[in-house]
Amino acid sequence: MNRVTRSLLVLQLLACGPPLGRMDVDPPREPSGRRDSPAAGEKSSSAMDRFRGRIADAQAALRARELDRAAAILAEADREAPTPRERELATYYQATLMAYRGDLERAADVLIAAAIPPDSPLAFSFHNSLIMLRTARRDLLGALIECERMVDVGQQGIWTGDQDSRTTVLLKKHWHRAYLLRIVAAMSGGSRRDAALRYAGAARDAFRKLAAPIADQRDAIAVLDAFFAVQDGDGRAALAAARRVNLAADEDVEDLYLAQMALDAGGDRAGAAAVRKQIAQSRDVSLAVPIISGWLESDMASARGGPPRWSPRHPTGELPVR
Repeated sequence: MNRVTRSLLVLQLLACGPPLGRMDVDPPREPSGRRDSPAAGEKSSSAMDRFRGRIADAQAALRARELDRAAAILAEADREAPTPRERELATYYQATLMAYRGDLERAADVLIAAAIPPDSPLAFSFHNSLIMLRTARRDLLGALIECERMVDVGQQGIWTGDQDSRTTVLLKKHWHRAYLLRIVAAMSGGSRRDAALRYAGAARDAFRKLAAPIADQRDAIAVLDAFFAVQDGDGRAALAAARRVNLAADEDVEDLYLAQMALDAGGDRAGAAAVRKQIAQSRDVSLAVPIISGWLESDMASARGGPPRWSPRHPTGELPVR
């Protein structure tokens, strides 16, 4: 359920260039000719091109796990950022670098220390990223707090300009509340579990109602259904939900993680392995990638007979020491 934020994030931030998908930034364009006295606008364009080139190079270094090179490039990008908005994008990738290094606490610290204004186009995405970082640290209260803050900033600034943006905010709210509260229920007992299950179910129903008429939300509905079925111990329902996901077209690593979890729970080991291979071959560069990789590593260790380690698959497992 991270695809919405990633795709809008760069489009908002670097709208002066061609359309950009997910979190990838196109390489800089070479100027068509050289002039001795470029106009102010051309200087600005050159600075933006240079910055975009730094981000593209940093993405390539992160994808190749060349983390020291990525750090050096991002330091340059931060210094050369032509506006505060571009500096915020560099900050996002600095946090991503920390996640690739396995330091999720520091990744969260980087995003929080940026203290970007709530009406920034990136504020929504920062809080969305913090939801995953808090979840990965088994801090479900922190994740729910960040979910509420994400919604708060989503209800102001650029997100209020049209119906599609307002719907996006509500979709993210309901999906994350359902997902996080279902994890809380799995970690709880007694009346606390009962309450969390009820609240999770209500959020799931709200998401389905809003998402059902929207064609590109079908995978998000399916993976949420699949996750609930896994936690309910219903392998048949998990398998059926996972098979509703368009795995060939879905590039969201969080969706794919939940789908392979459900396939495995439903007994389709070969299908689950194929999705894990798809995740490993993903060219996505985002905070989600190292987190999902860590969860898969923990899940596979548990499947080989080791003690359950914390992940959405094993909400009562011990938090791995990394």
